[in-house]
Formats: sequence, structure tokens, C-alpha cells
Amino acid sequence: MAYSKKLPKYKNISIFFLFILVFITNKTLSQGLYWSYPIPITDSVSDNRNPNFTNYFIFWEKSVDTLSTAIYMCDLYYFSNRRAVLSSPGINYKNPQFIEFYGYPMPDTLFYMIYETDENGNYDIYYKKYSSDGNFSEPIPLIKSLYNEINLSNDNGNLTWEENNNILYSRLTANKTFTDPIFIDQGNCHNPVIYENFIAYEKIKNDSSHIYYSKYNYGIGWSSPVLIFSSVSNSSLSFVSEGGIEILLWESFSNNIYKIYSYNFFDNTISNIGIQSNKKLNPKGIFIDYVINNENFENISYLTYNKEENNNMDIFVSYSLNSFQNISNNPANEIKPHFYIGNCNYSTCYLYNIWESFINDHWQLYESEAIIDIGGINENNSNKITAKINAYPNPFINDLNIDFKINHNSKVKLSVYDFNGKLINVICNENKNKGNYNYKWNLNNNKTSGVYYLILEVNDFKTIKKIININ
Repeated sequence: MAYSKKLPKYKNISIFFLFILVFITNKTLSQGLYWSYPIPITDSVSDNRNPNFTNYFIFWEKSVDTLSTAIYMCDLYYFSNRRAVLSSPGINYKNPQFIEFYGYPMPDTLFYMIYETDENGNYDIYYKKYSSDGNFSEPIPLIKSLYNEINLSNDNGNLTWEENNNILYSRLTANKTFTDPIFIDQGNCHNPVIYENFIAYEKIKNDSSHIYYSKYNYGIGWSSPVLIFSSVSNSSLSFVSEGGIEILLWESFSNNIYKIYSYNFFDNTISNIGIQSNKKLNPKGIFIDYVINNENFENISYLTYNKEENNNMDIFVSYSLNSFQNISNNPANEIKPHFYIGNCNYSTCYLYNIWESFINDHWQLYESEAIIDIGGINENNSNKITAKINAYPNPFINDLNIDFKINHNSKVKLSVYDFNGKLINVICNENKNKGNYNYKWNLNNNKTSGVYYLILEVNDFKTIKKIININ
């Protein structure tokens, strides 16, 4: 049952989210962001680890024994249609990476999935093509040798990996072939990461851990390795880009303490983020160059990591040196958060945080999401059809309040789907004038508690809101 009423028109829509990490810039003020109630997206009777994302899908490693690891996938927004992409007894498939395509010259191929497998006795790098019909091609070898090719890192066609303690590089050309591998550095090199024209990695020398990088210069090639930092141990290297300025993020272990550092490639400065722990932090950063309208944009950055609190590891998001938000708060140990930017439009952007939670002696993937809302809808200047939706309380027991705002007279459809993508109810399906609306919806007693999805369709625009019933 549902009923609606038109809400008063708001003259001004405030910015409820605007922050940026201290280690990148101090251009904006920092404040918190609401993260949804964490929910599981995999089972807890097998080990589910190392998620990665592309388009509307999440991929991860799934293992039910100590001899095999499969790669699974499901829909990113519904977390439904789970299926094995690669699975074979006694074979390990791991570390899925993606090269995405948009139209010409490969309109039928949406992306390549690149991965590591030991099907030949040692780890090699293969890939599969994913087509618009929802099917994968047969596996295609990319790199095969007598050594293990591991720790693959990919920046949409620029590849680097570790082979026999050396760092190698290849790229996908315009005619969709991969170049012959070249050496970036040799000897005691590990864990490379790549972003655009930079490759960074760890190198062990004189029993110490050193971070090096190499830069690609057009017409010249890759530079000689440049030393950035040294300590007892360095790990968790990843790139964050701020409007064309590359930032390297990592954690360093020294004097029994892990600390998070960053390196700015523009001015060659190293920053101590100010977050430390006696256990690994597994930091990840992300940056959004968010366009508000034709004249304005906001630079938004985030840092996520795991840290011990109340004798358990929890997932945190940091907005400043003195502002930490626990977004998991679960009695289980939770580690290795991963950020993903989801569906975005002119007024909102979905941000997902997915991590590993140790439950029932297995690793289970959990997810929380946040909606970035900057500047609201510009009703006077924007001809784009956009909409915003909110639901509360969430989780809910009986009645759920649903607010949404549309910026043009439009055909509006508001539907509820269950966790498996089955249509449960159509709350609204009619023409609406621009403005603010409220519905109240009740989950009937014959429906089970759990995860549901609100889908608001406004002409061709669509936005999704996850809701949880705990009746």
C-alpha cells in the first residue's frame, strides 16, 4: 500500500557532502558522509576475496578448498545473477583485471577480463572477451613463460606485472594486440602498480624495502628507476589521481608500526597521512572530478582503510586527520576495503565500499554505499532530466518513507525488486510534474526480511536505492 503527497518546493538545496583528503589538497572543507547499513554480497561457506569492478559487474575470487580458486561475477547494483566465470578442479584463477571498451572499433565487446592462472603448472596471464550478449569468449593466452607471472596491475590497457622478481610492461595497441613485454626493472622487484605514465613498485636492497617508480616519456620510452622512499617494509601501493596530478599511496612498516604515506609526482613531496596502527591498514584512495554544471566542478577525494577497534578490525573512511568514520562496526574482523565509483549524473554519484569479513571461518564480501550529493539539481540551467531518491528509516521494520525529486515534468515509475532481481511491487507509474514527492510503502507480511531495491525511472533516467527490511 502506498500514498503520495507533494512536498513544498525547496528554494535552495544545500551541499551536504564536500570534503577532500589532507594528503592531496586542502581546497575544500571536510565533513562526513552517510554510509548505508553493511550487507553481505557473497556466502560465508567459502572464501570470497579480492573484489574488482567493471561496468555494472563485480568480480571476485572464490575458493571452496585449498586446491582451487574460481572467479565469480554478479550484478553490481542488485548483487544477483551470481555465476562462475572461470572454475576448474585443481586450478587457480585469480586477480581479475579489466580493459573496457565504448563503441567503435569494438561495439560488441564490452571489456576484456585479464587474469592469472596456474593451469599450465606455473602462473601465466590470460584474458577473455566479454560481449554485449552476456557471454565470454574462450581463454586467450597473453603472457606465457617458464616463470610465474603474478601481481598483475592494469590501467585500462597498460599492463605491468612481476615475473621472476622483475617488473615488466605491455600495452594494448589500437589494433587490439598486445605489445611484446619490456623490462622496467630487474632483480628483487615486487608488487607493481600502474597509472597512465607511471609504474611504481617495491624493491628489496640490503635487507630494506625501497619504493621506486618509472615514468613513460613520449618519444623516449620508460625512464630509469627513481627512488622515492625506504623503510623496513612497504606494501599496499596504489595510485590516486587528482585532476591530472598522480598521487602514490602506500603503507610503511617500521618500529613495529604501520603508517600511511603518499607521494605527489607533481612536486615530488612525501606526506605522512597521520594514520597508524600495529597491524596492516590496507589503505585505498579514490578521486572524483565531479562536474556540477558547465562552469563549476568539485574535487573530491577519499581514503579508506581497516584498523582495529574494540578488539576487531573494522573499515574506516577518513575525511581529515581528525575525522574517522567506522562504516562496518561488525564483531567480525574486516579487512581490505575497495572503493568503486558507480552510477553518476549531474546531481548525485554512488560510491561503493566492498571489503572482506571473516565469518564462520571463511572470508565473506560485505558492501556499504554512499550517495554523493553536490549542489543539488540546477533547475534553472540544466535541461538534463535528473532525479534524487531517499528512503528512511533504512533498515526499516514496517513502513518505509520514500522521497524523490524530479527536475522536469516526466513519466515516473517507482518499483521494488528483491535481492534476486524479481519485481515485488510497482509503487508509482504515472506522469508527474517537476517537484518533490513522498510515498509510504509497507512490505507485506508474506515477504521475507532482507535486501530490496527501489528503482526510480524518470523517462530514460534511472536511479537505484538499496533498502533493508529487518522485520
